[in-house]
Amino acid sequence: MQLIRKSKISLTAVFFSIVFICCEKESTTADEENVIPQPQEFIELTDFSRAESCQPCHPVHYEEWQSSMHASAMKGPLFHSGWEEEQAHRPETGEQFCIQCHNPYSYVSGSEVDTAIALISEGVGCDLCHSMVAVHEQVVTEDNVAASADYFLNVESGMKFGGITDPVENGFHGSMGLSMFNSSSMCLPCHNLNIRDLDAEITFKEWAESGFPAISIECQTCHMSDYQGYAADPAANPGVSERTVHHHGMVGVDLDLLKSLTDNPQGEAVVAMLQSAAVVDLTSGPTVENDTLYFSLKIENLTGHSFPSGVSFARELWLELLVFDESQLFFSSGVLESDSSDLSSDVEIFNSVLYDENGNSGVSVTDVISMTNNSLQTNEARVKTFSVPIMSVGDSLMVEARLLFRPFSPSILRENHSDLLVNLPVITVD
Repeated sequence: MQLIRKSKISLTAVFFSIVFICCEKESTTADEENVIPQPQEFIELTDFSRAESCQPCHPVHYEEWQSSMHASAMKGPLFHSGWEEEQAHRPETGEQFCIQCHNPYSYVSGSEVDTAIALISEGVGCDLCHSMVAVHEQVVTEDNVAASADYFLNVESGMKFGGITDPVENGFHGSMGLSMFNSSSMCLPCHNLNIRDLDAEITFKEWAESGFPAISIECQTCHMSDYQGYAADPAANPGVSERTVHHHGMVGVDLDLLKSLTDNPQGEAVVAMLQSAAVVDLTSGPTVENDTLYFSLKIENLTGHSFPSGVSFARELWLELLVFDESQLFFSSGVLESDSSDLSSDVEIFNSVLYDENGNSGVSVTDVISMTNNSLQTNEARVKTFSVPIMSVGDSLMVEARLLFRPFSPSILRENHSDLLVNLPVITVD
C-alpha cells in the first residue's frame, strides 16, 4: 500500500510507505510475528534522533559512520551543484528527486531541506536505517523525474532494528533483530535507479544477477565487513560482551574531495578496496613478428557488481600501457601528465556513457535516453589484444600494464569545482 505525502516544500506528490508499531524498551529475536507492518500516514522530523545521540553508547559505530559517504550525503559540493541544477531544470520535481536518497529524513517528513538543521545536515543517519522494518523497491521514474522511493519505517515506538539476532536489553531503547539487515536488499531503494525504462545506476541488480547471492555474499560482506568488537560501549552498557559486529563506514570508491587522499578518513580503506577489485594478467606474448609486438592482457573483475558501478558514467577506470626497451619508448597509452589531466581519446577505458535525446554525451543521468556500457561486468574476464610496431629493439623489450582508477572524470570537476582537482586521486588497482 502506498500513501500520498503532501510535501511542505513542493507541489509534487511524492509516494512513500511507512510502518508503525508500538514496543517497549526490550530485546526480541529476529523476525518475530509481532513485527507486522502498519502504514503510518505521516512522520514528523522530530520523530528521528540525531546521530550524536547514539554516540555515548555506540562510539565506535558513530565514528565509523561519521567518516562515511552516508554522513556526507548533504555536504559534498558536487552533490550541491548537481542538486541546484536539477531544481533549476525541473522546478517541480528536481529537489525531491535528489533528496529522496541524499536526505530521507526530509523526504519522508515533508520538512524543509535546510542544512542549518542538524538532523538534515546528517544526510543518511543512524535512525534512518535502524528504523526500517521491511525492504523496499528501487527508484523508478519517467520523463518528469519524480521521486518514487519507498521507505518502510517504524519511528515512533523507540524500537531500533538491526542485524544482531540476540540484542542485549538496555534502558535506552527497545532492540529487535531482523534478518533483512544482513541482506543486500537493505541497500534499496537508493542503489538501483531505473529512468525511462533504462537501467541507469543498477549496482543492486548487477549483484542480484551474478553468482554472488548463491554463495551468500551480500553487499554488507564487502562494504560493511565484520570484525570482533562491541555493539555498544561496555563502559556505558554493563553486561555486553565482545561479538561479531559490522563496520559502519560503508566503504566504496568515493572520497571526500575537500581533503587529499592521505588526509581522507577513508583513504586507506578505499585504496585497499580498489586494490581487491580487479586484476590484470598477461595471457599471451609478448612475441615479435615482422617488426610488430603482439600481446594479450586479461582484465578480470573481482567485485560483486560491475566495475565501475553506480555512477559509472562519472568514473574512470583505464589501462596504462608502456612498451619500451633500455633506450626508447615504442608505445604508451593512458599515461597522465598529472592526476587531473584528461585521458586521451584512444585510451582503453572501462565506464559507461550517457546520451540525451539529441545524441549528446556527458549529460546528467536525469536527461539520459540511451547509454553504452563498457564497464567490466560482474564475473567478467575481458581479454584485449594489442599490436605495437617496433623497430631496432634492444636487448630488453618490456611491457608494463597498470589498471588505474579515478572516482570522477576531471572534466566534471572542472565545470563547477576546479578547486577540488588538486585532491582528485589516481589509484592503482593492479
